[in-house]
Amino acid sequence: ARMMKSFIYLLTQVSGIAASCYDNWFDLMADVEDAEADQEFVVCPGTDLIPEAIVSGEEVFTDIWIYQSGTRLLCGENGESNNMCKFKGGQSHLYISDDDIEGVFVSGFLFEGANETSVIAYGTSISSATFVDCHWNNNSGIEGGAVNVWHTYDTRGKAQSVTFEKCSFTNNNADDGTVLVEGGTLTLKESLFSNNKGGWAVELKLNSKAEIYNTCFSHNAGPVYIYSGSDVLASENNHGQNNNGDKYDCEGSWDEKRGSCEVFTASKCQPGPKPGPTTIFITSIVVIILLLVAIVWKKKEYLINRCRH
Repeated sequence: ARMMKSFIYLLTQVSGIAASCYDNWFDLMADVEDAEADQEFVVCPGTDLIPEAIVSGEEVFTDIWIYQSGTRLLCGENGESNNMCKFKGGQSHLYISDDDIEGVFVSGFLFEGANETSVIAYGTSISSATFVDCHWNNNSGIEGGAVNVWHTYDTRGKAQSVTFEKCSFTNNNADDGTVLVEGGTLTLKESLFSNNKGGWAVELKLNSKAEIYNTCFSHNAGPVYIYSGSDVLASENNHGQNNNGDKYDCEGSWDEKRGSCEVFTASKCQPGPKPGPTTIFITSIVVIILLLVAIVWKKKEYLINRCRH
């Protein structure tokens, strides 16, 4: 995989096809944090985004701060995880500021190795963010191994909304859940939670709301834990198996106030597609062929022009 990524990157640079994409963390961070509203940022296929430590006062930050509504982050022009763009290491990866920030869109990224929660979403109740085809692996933190949604402890239910579609959360670890929502609104569609440790896969606190569709939970401490005041408004075609790490014996949503479990209804797992080695390999071969054709065509144009002169 490492050789394939290097080959794709080399061919991309030679052909000049992806000249407008980002191939390093610092340039992406600087431009996103200085952006106007409704700007799009494309990361070059095969890029490892390795955070640098930014020191402000006595604090150290490694996450990219999103201040503007309509900010779009894409892995490759089509925003697909097969393009293999990865946020790798650091304390955190992305931070949505505690303001009115609507319509943030992130697509096709892998998030790996953060040790203080990968994505921190602290926007107001007006704020919204959508993640599509994104995958979290081996992240950790105290409040949410992969994601923490929060805005204030003063008033319940005032945090932002976050949607995950065709995403996966694997081998993450946190005492308070893989995805911890504190006063916000969560929507899950065609996603997968597997082998996450510590808290439950999803924990809802401070009057949070959730809708969960076509999502699978396997080998986690528990699937969905609903603290008093929070609620799952819709739960359709979800599946759970072997989620007994917390001894609740609940393959569904556990309601703390009622002391009961609403078991998921799907008989088997039917999550959205997660890219596997075969898919990535085939996609990479297609990309390489297209890039080689582009290189040959450019060379042909050069020779024709040279002959004319």
